[in-house]
Amino acid sequence: MILAAGWLQIVILPSLWPLRVKPDLLLIVAVALALKEGSYPRLIVFVFLCGLLKDVFSMRLFGFNALMFCVYGSLVYFLSRSLYRETPWLAFVFLSCATLAHYSLLSLIFFSPYILIGLFEAVVNCLFLSLAGRAYARK
Repeated sequence: MILAAGWLQIVILPSLWPLRVKPDLLLIVAVALALKEGSYPRLIVFVFLCGLLKDVFSMRLFGFNALMFCVYGSLVYFLSRSLYRETPWLAFVFLSCATLAHYSLLSLIFFSPYILIGLFEAVVNCLFLSLAGRAYARK
């Protein structure tokens, strides 16, 4: 599922998606895995691979996505276990927070208003979250 999301994000979406703000499918998969995965060590490996795959195709800060996806995955994993996990909107809240945190850090590092892009991407990511949840449920 990680390779499929990476392939869709790198190859398919740039040619089909009409908007400049595209969904971050690898972050969506990482959050979906954190919500569904039962084993924490296995989760860390999977979200690290999601971040590493994104780092391979990004132009700057190699390792940033791998590290931050592990942080987001860990936070979502432990917070979702302490909250009632069947709440339907909880996944959307976690994904929105992870997206906004990611772009907030990029804004601080590069002194650019990436947070504005993050606001739009959080909405787009939430639209694609149900697809990732269904794909993981079929596994």
